[in-house]
Amino acid sequence: MPQSYWSVSVFDADTNNFFALNDEQSTTGEVNFVLMPQASSAEAGRLPIVGARTSRGIVLFRTLVNDEAHLAEIDAARHNAACEPYKAD
Repeated sequence: MPQSYWSVSVFDADTNNFFALNDEQSTTGEVNFVLMPQASSAEAGRLPIVGARTSRGIVLFRTLVNDEAHLAEIDAARHNAACEPYKAD
């Protein structure tokens, strides 16, 4: 991601935000985590587990376009953002 603000936020079914991370909090410039029911005892390898409060909700990715010259680069990075089922190795 180019030098620009970005964040990922997770909301439960009642629209309560229970997890958020942004570019300043990420040491690698990316975010990887496993979203599981809060009471789950499943393992996710080395990835952090975020406990979901409800079985439904939304994950929101945001990026600030702070310079039109970076729009194509930001858009390309945006296409790499994904929420998908976890597959253990």
